[in-house]
Amino acid sequence: MQHPASIAHAIPGVGEALNIFVCRLTVTLSARSDVAKDNDPGISAIARHVVILVYPGFVLLDLSGPIEALSIANQLYGKNYLLTVASIGGGLVRSSSGVEVATERLERKSTDTFIVAGALGPPDGPWVGEVASAIRDVSTYARRTACICTGAFLVAESGLLSGRSATTHWAYVQRLQAEYPSLRVDGDRIFTHDDGVWTSAGMTAGSIRQFSRAFAAATGMTPAKAIERLRVEAARPLVEDSRQTLDEIARHVGFVDPDRLTQSFFRITGHTPSELRRMWRRAQ
Repeated sequence: MQHPASIAHAIPGVGEALNIFVCRLTVTLSARSDVAKDNDPGISAIARHVVILVYPGFVLLDLSGPIEALSIANQLYGKNYLLTVASIGGGLVRSSSGVEVATERLERKSTDTFIVAGALGPPDGPWVGEVASAIRDVSTYARRTACICTGAFLVAESGLLSGRSATTHWAYVQRLQAEYPSLRVDGDRIFTHDDGVWTSAGMTAGSIRQFSRAFAAATGMTPAKAIERLRVEAARPLVEDSRQTLDEIARHVGFVDPDRLTQSFFRITGHTPSELRRMWRRAQ
């Protein structure tokens, strides 16, 4: 696992830092089944094709979230995810927010991961049958099929979830079970994985405790410690090579005052900011 401090110099602000960490965690948790392959240098360079299926009224976050996470995996870890946004007919598809997204025509071809986006509620329209049929066909070419939130209704309609465990947005758990009684719907799960088919609850589902546990498992530190380290690493080049005061630097990277900056700096680097600045200037 890459050390969090190593990415901090690319982060201009703490808000962006936290966003990077959240996306990093998303990649770590969602790609667990890729770990064994990544340990083989002959396999890790192979491109993994990820297709995300959208349809009229899809939730934009269900598309942008996975794309951003996998794009960051490509940038930070040298992964090779090839991302395709697809729809039944291709062209522009309007999301629930009114934003239109350019898509390619969904093709029946080999795919590593096939993801079905969710909608604000159970997807509804004259196109549902056609989309469900396409999901059933394309999934036979995919190593794994996943759905986000209410995308589970489309995957259930395709027949892929019959006899399998599943979850969805908490507000629609009972409806999913009622409409598809062959499913084993578990409303207490954030995600399910059953024989190559993944389902998930809402895109932002979870609690602070769940996030903290998952974050610690993925990074080896608590979110608070990670943010502290990122703040120190963001401050370090400013301490070394700028004329900003410690008060200005502290406010720039998110510390409440210079004392907090100094305490965290010493705890993580073994030097105070003033000591580091003197050492840097002597070395120039």
